[in-house]
Amino acid sequence: MQYEEQFLLSLISTLVIEIPVILFLMRCLYRDKRISILKIVSIGAIASCLTLPYLWFIFPYYIRDWNTLFLIGESVIVCIEAMIYFNCLEIKPSRAFTLSLIANAISVVIGLLVDI
Repeated sequence: MQYEEQFLLSLISTLVIEIPVILFLMRCLYRDKRISILKIVSIGAIASCLTLPYLWFIFPYYIRDWNTLFLIGESVIVCIEAMIYFNCLEIKPSRAFTLSLIANAISVVIGLLVDI
């Protein structure tokens, strides 16, 4: 499979995993009913679609070591997505960061398990 095809599969998988996690956390953990489901889903999709290409196409150009790429890349992605959630969903910074961290952690773990 070509790299671009792997990216598209990864993007679809990320969306399928992270959006339900974000929705669950917003509705069940934070019990936030003021934000519509459509807005939560849309912002979750936008955040992933904006950040994943950097992890796949930009960061590897500058960071050659996979372990370093993984640590720096995922950390940057979590922070950027947290800022997107904070600004677009208008939630507390701590909640935005937790939302991003949990969604990305679950996505990474499932991705690593499936890749084995």
